[in-house]
Amino acid sequence: MEMVSVILLFVLGLVLICFGGDKLVDASVALARKIGIPQIVVGATIVSIGTTLPEILVSTTAAFDGSAAISAGNAFGSIICNTALIAGLTQLLRPVKKVEFGSLAWRSLFFFATILALTAYGWFTGHFDRMAGIVLLVLFGVY
Repeated sequence: MEMVSVILLFVLGLVLICFGGDKLVDASVALARKIGIPQIVVGATIVSIGTTLPEILVSTTAAFDGSAAISAGNAFGSIICNTALIAGLTQLLRPVKKVEFGSLAWRSLFFFATILALTAYGWFTGHFDRMAGIVLLVLFGVY
């Protein structure tokens, strides 16, 4: 019986996330039209926060429970999956014929340098503390 209730709760959660995500997108598009700002701006801010909120909640809960490894794995895995999935689907649907090196060079270098530094920090210290979070927030602002 326990397994049935877990499956039912999972399905219910999935349905609610899909429904909530759909409503979030609809409301964001309506907001963009009403205010007169480009929909891409709303998509890059409100919708992106809404889609990463479940990951944030899992990571926060894991961190408070003393499972920092789950938080770090969730963050790294999410970034890798989202980046690869979006890049792959984009190229599958509409391949780019030519990409200017300068347009991606600094972003890619900054991204990978940050990931490498964060991984090295976690490796050598064995933990991610408040200072690491502050540095990441500052780097996010710089980016």
